[in-house]
Amino acid sequence: MGKTFLGWVIHKEGLSLSGERVRAVYFPLLKCLERSEAKVVIIDNLPPERGAIREAIHRCRWNGFDLVILITHLPAQDQIPSVRVELSEEDFKFISQNLERNIGRPFPWRVRNLWEMIKGGYE
Repeated sequence: MGKTFLGWVIHKEGLSLSGERVRAVYFPLLKCLERSEAKVVIIDNLPPERGAIREAIHRCRWNGFDLVILITHLPAQDQIPSVRVELSEEDFKFISQNLERNIGRPFPWRVRNLWEMIKGGYE
């Protein structure tokens, strides 16, 4: 869906906060979390359940991060600010055609999301 890509870009380019460029660190999983001089942390592949969200925020704060960006597969089940990244039907068709051309196997674009398409939701 592009969420991980956005996380990588923020890690590489930094984040502009109050007109200042702030460094961000990226971790593919919460278990990989470690202290850093950065004040912004991005945690990918987090389960969307409320308990997992709260544990991640607590651990990130404990490790000294001021801003926590969590990337989940489904919408977070907690009342936190969130951004939903969605693909249009045209996006699915385009991705499906690219996958078919590069992998040689037809992929349907009628699945619910790109994750489903890549992970085996194809016919």
